[in-house]
Amino acid sequence: MAPFRGSLAQHRLSFLMPALLEGRRLTGVLRLERGAVERVFFFRDAYLLAAWSSDPAEHLAQVLVELRVLDAASAASAFDAAHAAGRPLGEFLVERGFVDLHRLTEALEHKAREAFFDCYTWEVGELTFSDGEPPPSPGVPLQLKAGPLH
Repeated sequence: MAPFRGSLAQHRLSFLMPALLEGRRLTGVLRLERGAVERVFFFRDAYLLAAWSSDPAEHLAQVLVELRVLDAASAASAFDAAHAAGRPLGEFLVERGFVDLHRLTEALEHKAREAFFDCYTWEVGELTFSDGEPPPSPGVPLQLKAGPLH
């Protein structure tokens, strides 16, 4: 099936989500772009599995610092080490004992909710929804129900 493409000026996320959730199990990739910011949300069976943002303020290391899970020096050091090892940052943090899995999952869920909710306020930009199985996501997966998220 061809992706649905539209302008947020005509297709606000608050109107699109009920249509995507209605009568079936939401599975696919939702991409929203506004200016230099791009956000991508990965869904399977009406669950948000992962979220990605081009905004550096929304990257995992920054979020962990803002939530006071890690200090800035530890976050920067872990980011560099994970990158050098070719590992997703979240998995690296759990494997090396920087953060326990439960706390990391809470931070990822917080980040995903905040980014998703913010997209409801976007009045300009572009959106694309590609129906079908999302690509495998590296890192720690989420399991947020899309209905309550909406």
